[in-house]
Amino acid sequence: VKSEMAAHSDEDLQVIKRLEAVVPSAALSYDQAIRDLGDNDRISFRGPALELREALREVLDHLASDNEVMSAPGYKPEKDNHGNDRDGPTMKQKVRFIMKKKQSSNAAPEQAVTAFNEAIVGLTRAVYELGSKATHVAGERRAVVQLRRYVVAILHDILEGT
Repeated sequence: VKSEMAAHSDEDLQVIKRLEAVVPSAALSYDQAIRDLGDNDRISFRGPALELREALREVLDHLASDNEVMSAPGYKPEKDNHGNDRDGPTMKQKVRFIMKKKQSSNAAPEQAVTAFNEAIVGLTRAVYELGSKATHVAGERRAVVQLRRYVVAILHDILEGT
């Protein structure tokens, strides 16, 4: 399986630098994910997917704490898959809060978070459904490379001006 990302791109280096200034632990997670995506001997990509998700979660938590979001005017808990109120705000609600705080009406970050969450669901489903190890590894790598694209788009929008 040929690596789709052999080394850190200029974009990755810029993301890491930006993250180091805001949430250093998120920079480490992002850096590790990129290194793992470039590893041609890797047989599972669950780790880099989780690292990307963790980097995004840490940034969202830093810029929009649960208490901050829940105390904002108009906050209403979203329902989980069973129809019950969630214990705290979703990633999408945190992005919405951040963008509102920045006084931006740009819906792109929220849409990217939705796409990111759908990609995570798709990746999880693919892990269980794919039978061939070679197909599984190549498919998993492609899915995580796509997750990286979503994370970069979200971080670009929410970190702008921070």
